[in-house]
Amino acid sequence: VEYALKFAESPVAERFFYTTKANCTNFVSQCVWAALGGYDSRNPNKVIENIRKRYKMTDKWYGNTGGGTPSWENVEKFYSYFTGDDKMRGINGYVENNEQLAVKLDPAMIKEGEVLQFRKGNKGPYTHSVYVTANINNGDFSGIYICQQSTDWKNRNLEDLILSPGWGGYDMCYMRRIWFKSKV
Repeated sequence: VEYALKFAESPVAERFFYTTKANCTNFVSQCVWAALGGYDSRNPNKVIENIRKRYKMTDKWYGNTGGGTPSWENVEKFYSYFTGDDKMRGINGYVENNEQLAVKLDPAMIKEGEVLQFRKGNKGPYTHSVYVTANINNGDFSGIYICQQSTDWKNRNLEDLILSPGWGGYDMCYMRRIWFKSKV
């Protein structure tokens, strides 16, 4: 969560990884990687070294200053990678509410450090990823805060995202939750 809060709106020149126009899943991958121990806020040189050595990354999921793998950058490929059966991953991803409207998901279940993915309408691929930074457990999506890039937001209210025209509100916004658990 610390990484997400620091870099969600940071200037591009201050970021450790490359930035693209459609940067949401690249940013989410960075946040997951940071939570796995790749980021040390006290030691930027160690972070650079961790990226160079692909610390806590795999051949199928990695990013750096020049790009990343499809599972690092792409919404659907990130989902497939973390919920698939890859023995090299140190963590497993689990999904809830796939192929369902956001309102079908209990807000109390969403925890910081999880990933939410979105699409507008009941057909097609999911097209946006965000990283959960807080849930104040007020019983609805207005108490959940996220960080994202593509359009850079730090602690955006989740309800604001769902109700925005791009996602169509509660009648059109499909949202799935991905949470992680160590394999050990």
